[in-house]
Amino acid sequence: MIASILAHCTGGLAFARPIAPGVVADGSAHSLQEHAVPVEGTRVGDLRLVSERRDGRELVFAFLPSGQAVWAMDAVSRQEWWYAPELAPAVLPDLRRALLERPPATQAPAPIGPGADLSVHRPGHAVLAEIEAQHRSATASVIDGMAGTLEEGIVHWCVGYVGEAEVGRELERLGPSWHVLHGVPVGTRGSDIDHVVIGPAGVFTINTKHHAGANVDVKGDAVFVGRDHQHYIRNARHEASRARSAAAGLSCSPRIHPLVVTVGANLRIKQAPVDVGVLDSRALVAWLLDQRPSLSDARISEVYEHLRWSERWTESLPPAAAAPWVEGFARQMATEQAVARTVRRRHRGAAGGHAPSHPTPAGGRASNGPGRAQRRRRGVSVRQELVRLAVGILLFAFLVTAGPTILNRIASAFTPKGPVMPSATATAGAACTTRGAQAVSASGARLVCAPGPGSSTLVWRTPKP
Repeated sequence: MIASILAHCTGGLAFARPIAPGVVADGSAHSLQEHAVPVEGTRVGDLRLVSERRDGRELVFAFLPSGQAVWAMDAVSRQEWWYAPELAPAVLPDLRRALLERPPATQAPAPIGPGADLSVHRPGHAVLAEIEAQHRSATASVIDGMAGTLEEGIVHWCVGYVGEAEVGRELERLGPSWHVLHGVPVGTRGSDIDHVVIGPAGVFTINTKHHAGANVDVKGDAVFVGRDHQHYIRNARHEASRARSAAAGLSCSPRIHPLVVTVGANLRIKQAPVDVGVLDSRALVAWLLDQRPSLSDARISEVYEHLRWSERWTESLPPAAAAPWVEGFARQMATEQAVARTVRRRHRGAAGGHAPSHPTPAGGRASNGPGRAQRRRRGVSVRQELVRLAVGILLFAFLVTAGPTILNRIASAFTPKGPVMPSATATAGAACTTRGAQAVSASGARLVCAPGPGSSTLVWRTPKP
């Protein structure tokens, strides 16, 4: 390892890629300003090199006598970065000298297999690589001095990474008889299996799903996140099929168990799938340790050494490890997403006039808050729909039975009627007293009281047509 560091460092340190101060290899933030060293007029003395293994990577850090970290490097990938790039000109000679003065360390030869060694992957390996690629694509072009805009989908990748990291932490609690591979590549389109666990009970493929605060209902092969149907069971079976193909060259045939593991969700299993396990991340380790053993220690090692190489799974090489800053960026984005979701829920609750869920009435039990209120609203809406349906049925029956009668009456009201014949009788030419009065003659002809021809005297006359 040291020889590879020297071969790389003595010739190329001046071109190390700088990153923001305060970001370290494990993605956490350290306060490096507490022991800041002035650049001008300060002689940088002997450096102290420290080797540390983090998340399956062998890292080397360089510290000043004051305790300030200035440089670091991944001994395997030879990726290096500066914590204090402004100190690089003064630090380079002492850094080279410190590396040369380190005593050589003996280590076992690295194992060799087909493709890339998947055992060095951290949880969320492929997800972090995708986040870094999207970030690089957005910042590649700068217009008017401003970088590009990140796609909205990057938030979902960040949330997914946090879920895979949580499951990875849980799997670290397994004993030494268990081996875990993260970010196992499959297919040719960049897909991967989140975790592959190899232990006494066989091989387990884990599909991690991070749904913080959401209801996840399992009804056989159907999985609903809220009201949305998801193909989690189908995908888990497909991943198990990939694992069986990868294990085809083994002398033994280990049992392959597909799993779907939720993180932060309210998991409700109403009907378990036949051949796929669905678990909450907090119950995962206990469930694995409780499974019936089927492999000896020698078989476990054989299966692990076979499956740890990428070409057992796919002809495509997995992406390179993401830069150290990507993990912290992903966690920050996921945290902002969670805060925004919480704010939206509170606003919806306030708009609906519901009281907050945290106060507990005196002498009473704490309420379930929004969950119970939501069930009440759902029950009210169902009753309202039933009432509307009953009213609609009654209205339809009334129209069918009384409709014809009502229509006939309406039609008769608008039907034109013939002239009404007056009932009084009179003689044509006889005198009358009321102008416009009507009568009929003995033969039934209509007469009207009107002035006679050439006279103002009112007489009964035949009306003009």
